Parts: sequence; structure tokens; C-alpha cells
Amino acid sequence: MAYIEVNDTNPLNAMLYRMDGEPFIDIVTIFAANIRANGTEPQLWLNDNVTKILVPDAGSTTTGHYKYVQPIRQDGGKVLMTILGDHQRVGVANLTEANQEKFAEILAWAVEEYQLDGIDFDDVHI
Repeated sequence: MAYIEVNDTNPLNAMLYRMDGEPFIDIVTIFAANIRANGTEPQLWLNDNVTKILVPDAGSTTTGHYKYVQPIRQDGGKVLMTILGDHQRVGVANLTEANQEKFAEILAWAVEEYQLDGIDFDDVHI
């Protein structure tokens, strides 16, 4: 597994590591999107670099996740998005039950929308 800090690293670099012709890294995590507070509700926030990696330009099938996520998946790897606290005193460990449900729905949408394999949590920085 490799955590790729996408502020300065292309996640496709993980595909360069091979052993006997096969991917050495089989899980790549996009580090990191954030959980933020929108009033009393959780919100998913993508910085400009994460947005570039995940969100395709309007009408494009060659940018965003098509360019940075799908090649890893087509090569046999799994791609996760890390959710990191953002110093707003909200994190996945301290959500109310209602907000757990809301944030789970948001994350399920993101996994489907960006064709990811799942979510990774880094809940240290609330």
C-alpha cells in the first residue's frame, strides 16, 4: 500500500514499482481529502490538487479520475481516497449517529462518482 501525497506527487508513479512484471503496490491511496464542518453537518472537501486527480473537466474522459485513477485500477490496483480531519474539530470518530449516516452517504457518492475502490481514514487531526 502506498499513500500518495497528491499535492506534489502523481499517483501514477505507484505503477512504476514492479516485481516480476506485476504491480508491487496493489493499493494506492489518494492523500488526502478532508472532512469539514458545514454548520453542524459533515462535508467532504477536496483541495485543488485532489480535485485535479479526481474530478474530470466538463465532458472529458481523459482528465481527473479517468487519467489518474483508472490506469491504476486497470493495472490490477485498488485506489482509495483518504479522509483527513481539517482542524475544524470534526472527524469521523466524533460524529453523531445522524452525521455518521450523512457522511457515509457523501463518501458512498464520492466512491461511485470518482470510480474509487473505497475510503481510508486518517482521523488524527480533528
